[in-house]
Amino acid sequence: MNIYAIRQTRTKIRALAYYQIAGGTLGLVLCTWVLVTSLEITTVSTLVLLLTVSLYSSSVYCGLLLNRGDIIRGLKISLINQALQVIGFGMFGYAYKFIAGISVSLGVNLTDEFLLRTTFSFSEFLIYFNSNEDLVYLNINVVAICLIYLIQKMQIQIEEDSLLKIDSLDDKYQ
Repeated sequence: MNIYAIRQTRTKIRALAYYQIAGGTLGLVLCTWVLVTSLEITTVSTLVLLLTVSLYSSSVYCGLLLNRGDIIRGLKISLINQALQVIGFGMFGYAYKFIAGISVSLGVNLTDEFLLRTTFSFSEFLIYFNSNEDLVYLNINVVAICLIYLIQKMQIQIEEDSLLKIDSLDDKYQ
């Protein structure tokens, strides 16, 4: 890999790290706001809040790993974190949507009629269990898909660079 490609990959990794930290931090701030303004704290709401905090904290953790230089592990966990953000859905009383950062979603809403939608949002978390039975929708987060593609591309570049280093060491000692 040439010097320009290495610098470009480092810049992408740094940008991803800051994006993960910012998206997770915004989500944690929103969780704190919900906790402070919520009037009723139940066992279920506490469990949902713990899940939410865990998801947003994992996003911050990914960014911190990348910033610290633990790139292989940081990219693996970032890939999982982004995969959890690709699909948002609601049907049969269940719903799920997790965004840590920016979302540009393409989707279909079948609740009242067939509607194609494009939505833009920032960090958000939504989960329903046995409620809102009339809700039927599916969203695909295009930003998460793009980030998954970029993460996989960076992983391949790093792997190729490592293999090149191993090959050059083999040549050196033969």
